[in-house]
Amino acid sequence: MGAAVLTAEQMARYSRQIILKEIGGIGQRHLLDAHIMVLGVGALGASALLYLGGAGVGRLTLVDDARVADSLLPGDIIHERIHAGQPVVYSAKQRIHAVNPEVEISALDLPLSDDYVIDKIKSVDLVLDLSADLSLKWDQVCIQQRVPLFSGWVDQHGGWAAASLVGVESEAVCMRCQGIKQRGNVTAIEPFSGLLAGMVGTVLATEACKWLMGLGTGLRGQRWCFSPFDTAFKAYPVERQGDCPVCSKGSVADKVVEDRQEDDAGAACIDITTEQCPMTFVKVKLKLESMPPGQELTIRLNGGEPLHNVPLSLVDEGCWVSSPMADDQTGTFILKTRRPTS
Repeated sequence: MGAAVLTAEQMARYSRQIILKEIGGIGQRHLLDAHIMVLGVGALGASALLYLGGAGVGRLTLVDDARVADSLLPGDIIHERIHAGQPVVYSAKQRIHAVNPEVEISALDLPLSDDYVIDKIKSVDLVLDLSADLSLKWDQVCIQQRVPLFSGWVDQHGGWAAASLVGVESEAVCMRCQGIKQRGNVTAIEPFSGLLAGMVGTVLATEACKWLMGLGTGLRGQRWCFSPFDTAFKAYPVERQGDCPVCSKGSVADKVVEDRQEDDAGAACIDITTEQCPMTFVKVKLKLESMPPGQELTIRLNGGEPLHNVPLSLVDEGCWVSSPMADDQTGTFILKTRRPTS
């Protein structure tokens, strides 16, 4: 987590979000501390990026080697005609900074196949795949790096939004099992509605921010499908296929889950779900003081007052604090924290 308190400028900028009880100052700090990689800065990425920047996501890495073109502007609303011929990542960076200059943006004018892009995923909190090539490789890379993947698509037949949480949650469903088909590079002109692209992109930006703030996502266990000229969408349940090489028993995902469980077993943990305030933070503080600086502590706690007060108190103590992760099975939350090393 970043600074212990929001600045006066941040309080004013994000005030309408902060007064929402679901977000508050803690949720806003989680957004400011987050790092999202966005693959594709076209029609889907255009609307998503404007709202991610406006919401206060602290760091954005944009990846696309396309150029701004007049024929794409009806959907790619983040770009302007004066930027025709420029790399889309640079054009988008300028526009986001015009909306919110404090967002840290890394603009990578690179093809999605570049090894540097794949290697950089391990340093981000979430990946948004909004590209036109629709490659299933991103799902496998994100699973191996334990990073959540949110993805979307639009064409003349409609659009969809989906999430693969296989790298971070047990029993999650991969993109392949959700019916997402591999697609190569697009060379022909693809007909679609820029209005629909804006809607799907905005939905994905919303779900990504919810996830980063510890509010979960409506895309867990289902895929949302949009018709071309209808603002409603249908939710279709998804489940693992028994023979899936990605997320079934004995698959790549299984190994990742086992590795994560081994890591968790070797980590320091504390459960304060049965404690009453103010003992919740007292227990955490005593546990941290018994550990070497820099060692990570996993905390299980309840929502409401503990979820608000414990992270805030830890930040006041100079500790790093992760975004909260909801455990839907128990109705509790998981936080990770560590004391500074100096």
